[in-house]
Amino acid sequence: MSYFLDFPKEFYQFANGDTALMQNLSLYIEIVDQVKENSAFYQDVYIRDGERPDNVSHRLYENPRLHWTFYLMNDHVREQGWPLTQRSIVEKAKEDFPNITLNTQDDIDMFSKVTTVVSQSGAKGRLVRIDTSLGQVVIDPIDDSEFLADDTISDFDGVVAQTASVLSVEEEHLSAHHYIDDEGNITDYRTKDGWNTGLFEMTNLDYYQHQNESLRQIRVIKPSSMTGIFSMFSRAVKS
Repeated sequence: MSYFLDFPKEFYQFANGDTALMQNLSLYIEIVDQVKENSAFYQDVYIRDGERPDNVSHRLYENPRLHWTFYLMNDHVREQGWPLTQRSIVEKAKEDFPNITLNTQDDIDMFSKVTTVVSQSGAKGRLVRIDTSLGQVVIDPIDDSEFLADDTISDFDGVVAQTASVLSVEEEHLSAHHYIDDEGNITDYRTKDGWNTGLFEMTNLDYYQHQNESLRQIRVIKPSSMTGIFSMFSRAVKS
């Protein structure tokens, strides 16, 4: 990034009214936009599991310090971040979805008014959320309570008379995020005619892995073009 020190400086005003003397990167941005649109200058690269930006930079350019070009060439990486390792993405899914999902095909609309859910077998948990389109009641178990399939749940406080039969119990990160059809299109699981059982389930973990995988394909400046691109930068600065 020391390369940017050669760029001319100008005062930049922030939204709060403060000003700061910063490098003027407008010339750089114009050149990067040209490179992005010209296939003679770039190539597509797949980021391997566990590779850091400096690792990829060294693999391509035998120089670990050129990784900053990846972020400027790829909006999706700059905005969403570098892809996580498979192990890290599983850990993140477990952290973001730490609860238990009770799956049902019964009407659960009234459970939105419930704070604590109890099962017929005696398990108890705090209601985290419901998803009527997926038939999910998401629970944070109290005192290590164990909810079971083929059980019945109801409102612990008795305010809501509605009950629901539990078809299955899953860890939240392994429960459905959405459903897709044979062609990979996201499709409603619950329809006006009932439940669409001929679909493929995409779990919360599947969704995270898919999003993470989409970050692995990046566009990079060809090694053979890097010197020429830097020369373009230098000429722009001098002009």
